[in-house]
Parts: sequence; C-alpha cells; structure tokens
Amino acid sequence: MESDTASATDSSCGALLDEKRHLQRPERPRLRRRGRGRGGPGHGQHFCPPWARTFCTAAGVALVLVLLIVSSLGAYIMWTTDILGDTVNDMLILRNGSTAFDSWQNPPVHPLMRIRIFNYTNLQAYMDGEDEKLLVQEVGPYVFREISKKTDIKFGDNDTTITYRLNNTYVFVPEESNGTLNDTVIVANMPLMTAFARMQDAGLLARLALRSGMRALQAQPFHSLTAHQLFWGYKDKLINTIQTVMGPFNPAMRNLKVGLLQTKQGISEDVWTVYSGVGDHGLSKLGYYAAYNGEPQMNYYWGECNEIRGSDGSRFPPELVRPGGTLWVYLRETCRRTLLVYNTTVKVMNGIPGLRFVPEAPKRLAKGEQDCFCSEKDGCLPYALMDSSYCRNGAPLVVSGPHFLKADEDIRAVVHGLNPVPEKHESYLVIHERMGVPIAGKSRFQFNVKVHATGGYRYMNALEGKVIPIIWLERDIVEFPHDLQKILYFTAVTLDSLKAGLQHGLPVVATMCALSLVLFAAVRCRKNRRLLSAAKRSGDKILLKVTAPPTREMTRL
Repeated sequence: MESDTASATDSSCGALLDEKRHLQRPERPRLRRRGRGRGGPGHGQHFCPPWARTFCTAAGVALVLVLLIVSSLGAYIMWTTDILGDTVNDMLILRNGSTAFDSWQNPPVHPLMRIRIFNYTNLQAYMDGEDEKLLVQEVGPYVFREISKKTDIKFGDNDTTITYRLNNTYVFVPEESNGTLNDTVIVANMPLMTAFARMQDAGLLARLALRSGMRALQAQPFHSLTAHQLFWGYKDKLINTIQTVMGPFNPAMRNLKVGLLQTKQGISEDVWTVYSGVGDHGLSKLGYYAAYNGEPQMNYYWGECNEIRGSDGSRFPPELVRPGGTLWVYLRETCRRTLLVYNTTVKVMNGIPGLRFVPEAPKRLAKGEQDCFCSEKDGCLPYALMDSSYCRNGAPLVVSGPHFLKADEDIRAVVHGLNPVPEKHESYLVIHERMGVPIAGKSRFQFNVKVHATGGYRYMNALEGKVIPIIWLERDIVEFPHDLQKILYFTAVTLDSLKAGLQHGLPVVATMCALSLVLFAAVRCRKNRRLLSAAKRSGDKILLKVTAPPTREMTRL
C-alpha cells in the first residue's frame, strides 16, 4: 500500500514538472501540410522550409535594404547631376578612333548644293539703248551632291586641336536638276571684271593700256557660256593672256581657275584648325575654328573682324545650343563670321525636336559710320552686302542674300527680274539640342560682282560702281539615314523621358522600400510583445499550480 502511494506521488510530481516545461516552451505556429487546409492546395504555405525560414527572412530584409540604398543614391544623382547628358557629351569629343571623330572626318550625310544662274536675257537690247536696264532670268537649279572629307589630319598638343585640309567632290544629280550642263547662259565676264578691279588704282596710262588690250582680245563684260563651263572652267584669249603676262610675277596666275566649282573641287590648299573638345576649353568650343593656315586670325579686315570665331556649320558646342542662345558660324565663302540667333523650336524627321536658328539681321550703319568689315579705302558697301574681294585675290565679289534679300530697293533696281521672298531665300539651321549637329536647314547666299572702271565700254558706264548678280547657291541638308535618325531620336526624346522616369521613379521605389522595412519592424515588434505576454501568462499559471495546497494523497505521503 505504501509502495503504491509513493508511486502515485512520484507520477503526480513528474506530470506537474512536464506541464511546467511545456508551458515555458514558446508556442510555434504549426505549418499546414501541402494540399491540406481550408484554402486548398498551397494555402498557408511558406516559401521557405522551417529550417531555412530565418535565412529567407534575413535575405529578404537585406535585399530591400540594398534596394533602398541604391534607389536613394540613384535619386540623389539624377536630381543633382546630369549624368546621362554628361555621358552623351563625352561621346561627342573628337578623339582619334571614336565614332564622333569618324563621322566628323567622313560625314555620313552629303548635302545637296543647288545652284541657280542669273541669265541676262536683254543684253543686245541694252547695248543698243532700247532697254534702260538689264533683265535677268533665274535658270536652274543645277544640283550637285557635295561629298566633303577631311584629310592630312594632325592632332595638336594634348589633342586639344585638330588640323586638317578639306577634300571636296561635287557630283551632278540630273534627276534633281532643272536643266542640263549644256544649257547656254549669258553671265558677267569675271576675269575681265577682276582685271578692271585690280587696275582701278593704277595710273592713267596703265588703265588705257588695259582697255586697249581688252579690245584687241575682243573681251566683253558679258559673255555666253554653258553651265558646265561656268561651273568647271574654260579657256579663252583673255585667260591665256593673263596667265602669260601675270604668271611670271604672280604664281597664283600660272594656273588660273575660273570655274565656280573648279576652285572648290579636290584638296584645298587652306589648312584649318578646330577645337576637339579636349582640354581647358572642353566642349565650350567643340568644332569652333582655332586657326587658319596656322594663324589665329585673318588679315583681311581690321580690328576684331579678323577674329576666326565660329564653327564651319557641321557641329556646335552643345552647351551653346539652347533656346534664346546665339551661335557663331565662319563662312569660308565670305571669309567672315556670321551670328545665328534662336528663332523657334521645331520637329523634323518624324518627330525629332530641334532648335531653329537664323542669321542675325545685319547692322544698318548711320551716315558716315563704319565697322571693321568696311574697307579703309572704299568705305562700306550698302546695307546687307558683304565684300569678299579680300580673300578672292582681288576679284570684286560681293556676297548677299538671294535676290538681294533685305537689301535696299535701289540695289535691286539696278537690274529687273529680282523678287526676294524670305520663305524661299532666307537661311536657317535646325540644330539638335543635345548633340549640337544640324539636322535640317538651308544655307543660302548669292554671289555678285561689283563693276569697276569699265570706261571705254560705253554701255557699261551706267553700271559703274553697281553690284550685279551672277548666281545664288543653296545647300540643303538631306534626310539622315534611318539608323542615325534612331540615335538622334533617342538622345533628344527617349533620353529625356528616361531621365524624367528615373528622377520620379527612384524616389517612389526608395519610399516603398523604407515603408516595407518599417512595416516589417512593426510586425516583428508586435509579435515579440505577444510572445512575451503569452510567456508571462504561462509562467503565472505554472507558479499557481506549483504553490497550490497539497492534495489528500500528498497529505497521506
């Protein structure tokens, strides 16, 4: 009996101790087996098995934390810097072997050059005195594709500048032309006009000898040529005489070229130097001229007008291409710079945005006023006319807008048949804002001749000192290849959209990650408080059971 009572007492105490251990052990959520439970297959299932659940939780928290850091840092960079734009700008630098350098050396786009000739149609009636003024008829256009490459390339110190010569080729495009190169036109005799211009300061006897020689050679101020002869040159008695007489004294006269395109065809003798975008100037002068034939400025004019300032028109510093901005272009045809001013923003080539720039209106000088482009000897030309005889070996060439656009009425009144229309005759360039390259536009200017000292040709007396037109020229930027259009569209539209998306999207991602971490921390804290509360309540129950009054069996014991 006593043995049975002791055994029961031991069993009761052991049960109490087992119950205490069970209550002190924290409760763990029970996993449902796959395919069981109210939710059907997979309901309440964890992604990680029980033994890897802690690792998965830690990895998830770490991933969210990393994403928070990366998105926060990315948002800061996108809002405080222009990393995408800087990357594009770095690609524009003219480094040897780079894509930008290759496209600069061998441009993938070849513009069309349209030449319109002013044909003098009433020359005989004017000579006979029947007509008081000459009548011109615009003929053409005769279209050529201009293929321009750069050769003899040399990099300067620290690759900050590039020196080169131009190699131009002109290919006639008959399907785009209105006429053939066999068309006959009557134009001003440029060799004769140049001879008279160069002799205007000579003595009386020299001028009389010149006029006598011209009559002996039967040279006339106007002559008939084919379009091919006008463009590619010709030979006559006057040219042969000039080469024979002037050649020994002037090497440039030994191989005299009189064709308008002949003087541009092939490798140029002029050496140009441009900034590459490397060095102290950076992109602020990318593509701008630095020197001509090794000299930092010209010697044609006086003062600041001799400065070689501006681009050749093929590319501009990106930081200067902005709404309201101004750009400089140095035109080799006029041997002087021109200022371009912002006009408006347009879209070309299937939606590529660009900034439209137009030439600044020429300054109208007050009576007696001069600027540094004026000749110290002859003074200033009339409004909207530019003297380019300085860089044309004394040839009396004057550059203007087509049909004397923006010039005074008395300039156009010298001849009949001119009708300037801004939409047809004004120059403009549409420039890609981020790349700084022209993506559309037309460069338009007119070559004229100023008549000098033609006394002895009685019907030319009325034209003494006047400016008469020869041709006007238009360069038209053709549509870019499709692959190049994609690049231009990406840098102009897609890149800005991507930048805006990152600027606004990264802060959203960072905010969501931060909220996720806060929510996770809140859930963990709430769970820990619940477990601690449950453990506390369980401990109180055990204590109550252990300190309860002894039972009858224990009393007996």
